[in-house]
Amino acid sequence: MNVMRLILKLACVVGALAVLAPSASSAPKLGVEVANARKGLDQAVSRGHLDPEGAVTFRASLTRAYSIWGKLSGPRARELEGVIRDVAGQSQAYNRPRALTLFSMLEFNADHFADHGPLASGRDTQDDEGVVYRAFPGHGLQFHPLANFAKLNSYLGANRLDEASYLGLALIARGVPKGDSLAWEYNFPFGSGRAPWTSGMAQSVAAQALARAEAKLADPAFAAAARKAFRAIPGKLVRPLPEGPFVRLYSFSDLAVLNAQLQSVVSLVDYSLTLEDPAGQELAGQLRAAAAALLPRFDTGAWTLYALGANESTLDYQRYVVSLLKRIGARDKDPFWTGYGSKFAAYEDVPPVLTPGAAGPPSYPRPVDGFRDNAQVRFTLSKISSVTIQVGSSRRTLFVGRGQKSIEVYPGKVPAGTYPVKVSATDLAGNKAEVELPDATVKVDTVPPAVTARLVGKRLVWRARDAETPWLDLRLRLVNDYHQGRVVTLGKTPLRGSMRLFPKPGVWHTTLVARDSTGNRTEVPVGVLRAAK
Repeated sequence: MNVMRLILKLACVVGALAVLAPSASSAPKLGVEVANARKGLDQAVSRGHLDPEGAVTFRASLTRAYSIWGKLSGPRARELEGVIRDVAGQSQAYNRPRALTLFSMLEFNADHFADHGPLASGRDTQDDEGVVYRAFPGHGLQFHPLANFAKLNSYLGANRLDEASYLGLALIARGVPKGDSLAWEYNFPFGSGRAPWTSGMAQSVAAQALARAEAKLADPAFAAAARKAFRAIPGKLVRPLPEGPFVRLYSFSDLAVLNAQLQSVVSLVDYSLTLEDPAGQELAGQLRAAAAALLPRFDTGAWTLYALGANESTLDYQRYVVSLLKRIGARDKDPFWTGYGSKFAAYEDVPPVLTPGAAGPPSYPRPVDGFRDNAQVRFTLSKISSVTIQVGSSRRTLFVGRGQKSIEVYPGKVPAGTYPVKVSATDLAGNKAEVELPDATVKVDTVPPAVTARLVGKRLVWRARDAETPWLDLRLRLVNDYHQGRVVTLGKTPLRGSMRLFPKPGVWHTTLVARDSTGNRTEVPVGVLRAAK
């Protein structure tokens, strides 16, 4: 059961989620959404999707949550507001299981935020039935299908059968019928996905946990729900690839996630053997074959990829994949899987490899003008690591993925010269490597810009060449035949351009004065500018 406990720990959906900002106008806007939710409950009753008694209970939960929200402020108010919006956002689709999920979640959040602040992102908590809610910033405590079925598995594995029965029945009640299947929905937006969305991995673990519940609790309701959970997977929750089907971690995404595929293989084999379902056995075999064919593409030679064509795995997901590979290999007595498991596990003991690149071009850190201020440090890294780059006495630390890198580091306002460059990398498992790179060259710009300029009627046209400056500071010096002069400030301009002039009446001998960002100066006679009286 170590794997299932790991699932519970790791199954947090990661990613950036929108945070609802407080607003003086939140109250009237939220009131509209609350009204829409009430209307949605009425419509669900009139359509026969919800019984009147249930609607009364859900309406009371909504009223209470809105009342509590009105008394809150700061993060507690923002989190509860986010949940109210999520619940109201599905007002056109309420039915008994969806409304039970949404309004039970709302009531749980109202109780929590009435007395407590937000939980840390990804942290789980449970209600009296054992239903698991997970914290997502801006969306409060969300019903989380994968965490719930992982918790059910953990109860069954520990023979905590009363708790398993309560949770299992609560989850069956929250399964949304879709044809002859049951789906457990995520009720908050994530990435490009709008609520509600589902997960092939969560459905696989649901089928597994419910089948095991039937075996231990001898309740046929669990077997029926397990079969319906499985039937939600083929089709929309499986992506066809040339190598075979690949489970969709997110119903709205084609991302081929390795841990989701492997966990689905493990879960569906358990499900199909427990309930003797040949369709489950067949899909599990197809998923396993596709995973075997694609497994080399997840192997970078130093770490694993989280998904095909995506970034490298976190340390937790790397270890999760290793545990799944070893579990499949042990069950099937197949050295292919155990071999990959051992290979990936060994990556934790190997330091990252840093290969120096060519020296970067000289930098010009004085003045700080946003152009060639930084030294370019070039190297190749074998796997994701925390990288510290030192140029002279300046340091920069950042997380860097594998591959060729060119990273800028500000050397400071130092004198011209060469400065040693060192790069150290610490991978996710704590292994360290260090390499010295070619020295960084720092220069001070002492060369004036090469400028040409001319007058076209009353328009000044200029062109400049200066590889060390992003702009010019231009002034136009005007002198008439009486040696009377004035200076017109044209300001910061691009290296190439033109500008309409509006001189005072007279005949003016003009000189363009151009300074680069360092202050180097060039004077260019432009010619005679005539302006009629």
